Amino acid sequence: MSHTPLLRTLSALLLVASIGALTACNDDTRPAGGALDCGQGERVDVGADSFCVFSRDLVIENGFACPTAAGTLTLFGPIGVCSEDAPEPAELEELAGADRSQHPDRWAETECIRDADCDSAERCEDARCEADDEAPTTCEEGQARYLAEFETISSCSADADCGQELLGTSCGCTRNLVDRADASTDAFFALQRTLGELGCDTGASTCDCPAADGFACVDNRCTWNYTGQ
Repeated sequence: MSHTPLLRTLSALLLVASIGALTACNDDTRPAGGALDCGQGERVDVGADSFCVFSRDLVIENGFACPTAAGTLTLFGPIGVCSEDAPEPAELEELAGADRSQHPDRWAETECIRDADCDSAERCEDARCEADDEAPTTCEEGQARYLAEFETISSCSADADCGQELLGTSCGCTRNLVDRADASTDAFFALQRTLGELGCDTGASTCDCPAADGFACVDNRCTWNYTGQ
């Protein structure tokens, strides 16, 4: 079968979000060895990190300040998140999703919590779908960004880093691309949709499913742990 330059590049790689933040603090502290005290907010744990989630109405009131132990404030849609450091995009998505499930009325007028909720030419900014002025307009530009994004989300240093199958990136199950377990795939799939809308090649593959036992990190790139090779 004929392989396109994009597929050859993707195969070689297999083998070998902006949120504004501001900071404030008050006299609240984390008790020694204790849980984070969020006061009027709700404490939410994501992995090993703890966050304080507040209603945005409360956050914008004069005199509001994050607890000292979580002094970085990130505003997103109808909430304000206090944390030690600004949350990663994937963490912010999880926090927003959890709050939306618990307080649906609070999110009634919002449009998104992640880029994938918006059209391919838009991105999620402060829970609103906004035009992405940086969306590619040519196949050459889009394919270059698509490959660059894949390189970013599939980089690894150990097998344990890898853990997500990028569904729909091939016509053979274990030919799908693989990325890191903790990587956000929103930008990657947004670029894939844009390439499709532009009529651009996003790569093809041999339509088979070679045996694999999970994932592996090969030459600092996530891939399948093929057992028959």
